[in-house]
Amino acid sequence: MPNVKTPTAILHKDAIVARLAMGERLSDVAASLGVAASSVSAAINQDPEYQAALRLGAEHHMNRREAELEQASDGLTIQRSRELLAHARWRLERLHPAMWGLMPRTAVQVNADGPATIRIINYSDA
Repeated sequence: MPNVKTPTAILHKDAIVARLAMGERLSDVAASLGVAASSVSAAINQDPEYQAALRLGAEHHMNRREAELEQASDGLTIQRSRELLAHARWRLERLHPAMWGLMPRTAVQVNADGPATIRIINYSDA
């Protein structure tokens, strides 16, 4: 049997998940382990705990950006805080559209082959 090495992301999954959930950047977490962020994602991307940690981290970022905006005292800081908050919201909408998306995404399918049927599909539960 060939010498197969377990990926670093799998060996350190619990630590990675905990750090991401606290809002650390994936690139920083991966660098501290001496691997590329893409290696971490490739190894554990389908893991539900990893996906949940990404969402929690994104919520953490959004909450932090909201607090920064509330504490902003001058025009430049306010503008910067708004931009960072907008990005944090955008990212959260993409990571967890069912909870943070702007509106449910639906599609209508019409079948004209044989008896006519209309089917409405809601993608917001994904």
